Amino acid sequence: MSEKASLPTAYRQRGLAPVPEHDAVRDGKYVVFPLRDAELPDRCIFCNQPAHGYRKGLYWAKSRFSPRYFVELPLCEGHRDREASGRLMFRLGIAVAILGFAAMAVSPWLCGAFLLVSLVVMIAGIYRASLLRVQRCKHGMLWIKTGRRFLSSIPEKTVANQ
Repeated sequence: MSEKASLPTAYRQRGLAPVPEHDAVRDGKYVVFPLRDAELPDRCIFCNQPAHGYRKGLYWAKSRFSPRYFVELPLCEGHRDREASGRLMFRLGIAVAILGFAAMAVSPWLCGAFLLVSLVVMIAGIYRASLLRVQRCKHGMLWIKTGRRFLSSIPEKTVANQ
C-alpha cells in the first residue's frame, strides 16, 4: 500500500523532507496544480508558514456525477486549529438546535431563540472550517484560491511550465 493511500486520520504527518520541487504554478491570483498526485510545497496554503509535513486531505468533485478527487493541502498548526474549531462550532450549533426543539415545551419564543442562535453558530462554523476554494477544474488541473503570501511564493506560470 502506498503512503498516499494510507490515511489514518484527516491530518497526516509525512516522514519525508519538504519537497523542494513541486507541481504548483501561479496563474494570476490562483495556484494551479494537477488533480492527481500533486506535490505542494511544505508551507501553509494560507499564511505560508511551515506546515511541518502536515496535510489536510479533502475530497473534491466538480459535480455530483463527476469523479471525486483526493487533494492534500499543507496547513500550519494555526489553520489546522481554525478548521477544527469550525467543525466544533458546527456540531455545537446542531446541539443548540436540538435543545431548541426540546425548549418547545417551555415556550415557542425560547425555541425560536435557540434555533436562531444555532443557525448563526452553524453558519459561522461552516465559514471557519471551509478551506478549499476551488475556482476551476479543467484538463486535469485544479485552480484554487490561497493566501497572498503563499501565492507570491509560487512561480508564475510560463509557456515552458504550462
